[in-house]
Amino acid sequence: MHQSKRAQNGNIEAERLAWLVNKFNTLLSQQNQGFISILTNVNIDVNNILRFEVAGGASLHYDIIIRFKDMTTKTIEHKAIKTRSNDEERPWSLTPQLFNATYNFTTLSQEYCELWHTSFMSILKQEYPQLPDIPSYDAFLKGDANMGSAKTEFGKALKAIKKENETNHAFITQITKQSIRYFYEYIVENRPEIIEQLRQDCETSMQNVLQQKNFWINAYYPTTSTIETDNYFLTVTPQLSNLDVELVENNNTTKIKLHYNLSSNPNKRFHGAALLRWGNGNGIANIRWNIS
Repeated sequence: MHQSKRAQNGNIEAERLAWLVNKFNTLLSQQNQGFISILTNVNIDVNNILRFEVAGGASLHYDIIIRFKDMTTKTIEHKAIKTRSNDEERPWSLTPQLFNATYNFTTLSQEYCELWHTSFMSILKQEYPQLPDIPSYDAFLKGDANMGSAKTEFGKALKAIKKENETNHAFITQITKQSIRYFYEYIVENRPEIIEQLRQDCETSMQNVLQQKNFWINAYYPTTSTIETDNYFLTVTPQLSNLDVELVENNNTTKIKLHYNLSSNPNKRFHGAALLRWGNGNGIANIRWNIS
């Protein structure tokens, strides 16, 4: 049976973690000096480590657990990078984003979901009368806006129509882009309170995600299928404060820029973004935010 790309990626990630944890436990038991100095550099007390373990579950915001002899734990985030150098101040600058936030992480995205459900699904139904009835708002949220692939009859049928030919694909993509543009226009018009809400939601989520990762490993893998690495960087995960949100308008497009401070270099201002997108096909499924 043909495996989806996501499933393959998941397997490779699992194999990498298993390999890395095994490697760390071996180096620890050998009292390998190079490895010990890597740990000591980030203030980990090597003599108290019992073992390294792979953390279970995709819902966690970390991948590896350091279990100490007194049964306390610390967590490590593992990311694959394509370069042999590291960014110690902001380790996620070498990855596509810090994390993906689901459609309901901010009340603001629910505004977008409502806009899509009330205005744009009816446009699609008009264009493709063979589509089933538009699902209830609740069914749409649980079935299509949510993570994963389309689960409502409407969403599944729309996906099939989109795949039929290039014209359908282009039309549905264009409608989706238009909906996001309208959404940004709505933010711009209702600026102050909406932006403040987004700022609070982004700051809370980013802080929450970062607090769950005590340490961060960026590991270099030359290809997407490479499992083993001897080139990795361990840093203390920086904590975030003073987040500002800026709307940047430019030729018809609006971007949401984020500016914040990090404990790794408190005097420097770091710049990221909050990007609203459909994770599983434009107009089809998985409304989410890429936060960086």
